[in-house]
Amino acid sequence: MGKKLTFWFRWAQTVYRDKSLIGSGLDEIQATHKTEVKLQALYKF
Repeated sequence: MGKKLTFWFRWAQTVYRDKSLIGSGLDEIQATHKTEVKLQALYKF
C-alpha cells in the first residue's frame, strides 16, 4: 500500500476431532472447529 501504510492478514482454523462443543457460557460454539480472522494495519508517521 506504500511505504507508510502496511497491512497484515491472518486466517487460522483449529479442528477438535473429539469434541462437539467448544468453550463455555457466552463463548460456547456448537461445532467441531473454530476459525479466526485477523486484520492489522500499521501507519508510520
